[in-house]
This record gives sequence, structure tokens and C-alpha cells, in this order.
Amino acid sequence: MKSRRNRVRDRLRIIGAIARKDIVDAVKTKTTLVIVAATFMLILSSRALPLLLDQRGILQVVLYDAGDAEFLRQPAEDEEVTLHQVPSLSELEDALRESSGKTIGIAVPADFDDQLSQNNTAVVEGYAAHWVSPEDLDEIRTILEAKITRAAGKPVSIHTGGNEIYPRPDSGGRPFMVALVLLIAITLITVMVVPQLMIEEKETRTLDVLLISPASANDVIAGKTLAGIVFALVGAGVVLLFNTAMVQSWALLIAAVLCGAIFAVALGLLLGTILENQQSMEFALGIVFVFLIFPAFLMQVMNAEWPELVRNILPWIPTVALNSMVRTSFSDTLESTEIFTSIATVLVSAVILYALATWRMRKLESA
Repeated sequence: MKSRRNRVRDRLRIIGAIARKDIVDAVKTKTTLVIVAATFMLILSSRALPLLLDQRGILQVVLYDAGDAEFLRQPAEDEEVTLHQVPSLSELEDALRESSGKTIGIAVPADFDDQLSQNNTAVVEGYAAHWVSPEDLDEIRTILEAKITRAAGKPVSIHTGGNEIYPRPDSGGRPFMVALVLLIAITLITVMVVPQLMIEEKETRTLDVLLISPASANDVIAGKTLAGIVFALVGAGVVLLFNTAMVQSWALLIAAVLCGAIFAVALGLLLGTILENQQSMEFALGIVFVFLIFPAFLMQVMNAEWPELVRNILPWIPTVALNSMVRTSFSDTLESTEIFTSIATVLVSAVILYALATWRMRKLESA
């Protein structure tokens, strides 16, 4: 009689074989390659405008003038700088939290004109989002110091030390878009590839062979879960490759990616056990993605005027919770209660989906 250790080793070998087969099949399947290519295009499109502005060398400047600086009243035309003036320092910080590309905030003090008349060098405060690299910030500061010095007629220095701006968990702009693209990359690849492979196995009767082999329904679920997580990590890795500078808490981000992968795989497995052909899968995925992705948009535009029922329900939708976790990982403030609530929301939803998928798989096994 086999020892418990040998049985566990056999189970792991079976699970690994199922996972390897799914990964190889996914690479061979043209549909899967189209899905991956579409995901990569989505990622690139989200970075198109910032990259275009950077390539053209256009600096985005958010300006707050606490007084009425004389040089700002002078007409200026500069093709290298796009200027956006705001009425308060808090609005300057909010603009930087949502900024993309080479963007800097400049706060001109109320006594700026007095500094110019009394001192050799006037000082203004410079602000930038934390994901702007020190090298880019030095380059931007040097260019702007030269331009402001020419406009003011006297030396002007921009002080940026300690003025990094971090997004809030509810910030829009770039943090929201990166979090949304990461969410779409994980769910798009996983929720489409996993059921796609299962439907092909049903059509070729491969799934029937698996279920009458030494592999149990639980082994099949575990193997496909492992393969699905690999697909999800590929999508997440590509998104993060373009946005590593934004991450403040890698531990939270990794937790969000893994939770998202587990949830997406569970949903994909359930769909794969229910759906019978490609047409039904395309229809079901359209509905699923509306209910997965659209709530994240709604959460961003939600305000106090919305019905209380909607405001209470949205945070409990798994994809909304995942989006919140990712955006929080970009922030310098971590609320442990909200983080644990979001993790619990996603994992409990995944457990329910896994239970349903396992039940369906056992029905197929016994059929």
C-alpha cells in the first residue's frame, strides 16, 4: 500500500502534468495568442499619450501662484512647455497625483517679487509625483529654472527636496488607469483562456479522458488553476514592466495580483464547466466583463448623491476591491482594515466560484 507521501507525490505529478499540458496548449492555440496580443495593445495604448509627450520633449507644468508674480503676467509662448494654472496648492497636488509623462508642479510664493528685488536668487517650490525619476526631475528642474530665470530677469531656483506627491487610493488619472489596465490584463487573459481550453477539451473529448484517468476532479481543478495563474501573472508582469516606478508597496501589489489571479481562474473554471461551445463562451464573456470592469468605472465617478444602496454594494464587488488594492499599493498610506476587507471580498468570492466549479466538474466526471 502506498504511503501517504507517495500518494501526495503522485497527486502533485498529475496536477503538474495537467498544468503543463494547458500551458503548452494555450501557446499553440491561435485564439490564445490573439487574446494575449490584444491585452498587450491595451497596455501600450494606456501609455501612448505620456510616451508621445515625452518623445516630443513637452513638459507639463502645473502652476500655483500664491501672490501675483510680475513675470507670470508677461505674455509667453513656449512650444516646449504646457502650462496649467490652478487656484490652490491642494489642487496642484491633486493634479500631480493623476499626472502622466514629465510633469512638475511649481508653487510661486506670495513674496516672490520681493525676493527678486531683495535677494540674488529667488526660490520657488517644485513638486512631482513620486514615480518621476530623480534623473527626469533634475532635467525638468534645470530646464524650467532657465526659462523662469529668463522670464523673471533674475536667477530663480526650484526647490524639490521632500516635495514628492503620492496618490490617494481614490485618485483618478494615471493611478486609476494603470490599476484598471492591470485588472483587465489579469481577467482578460485568464477568464478567456481557461474556459477556451476547457471547451476545446470538451469538443475533442480530452476532458473525458482526463476524468476517467487517475486524475480526479480535484486534480483537474488544481492543475488548471496552476496554469491559469501562470497566464494571469504573464499579463500582470507586462503591465508592471511599464509601471514599476509607481509601486510603493510591493507586498500589497503582489497580494492583489495573486488574489486577482485566483478569482479570475475560479471564474474561468466555472465558465469552462458550464459552457459547451465557442459561441456561448463569447456571449457569456461579454456579459461577465460588463459586470466585472464597469463597476470599477462607476466606483471612480461615484459621489454622495448616488443612492446609498449602490454606494454600499460597489465596494463588495471583487474587481472593485482589487482595483482599490492596486491603487492603494501606489499610495504612501495603507489602511489595514480596508486592505483586509478587500482581500477577504476577493478570496471569499473565489472560494464560492471554486466550490461551484468543483461541483460542476464532479457532475461531468460522474456523467
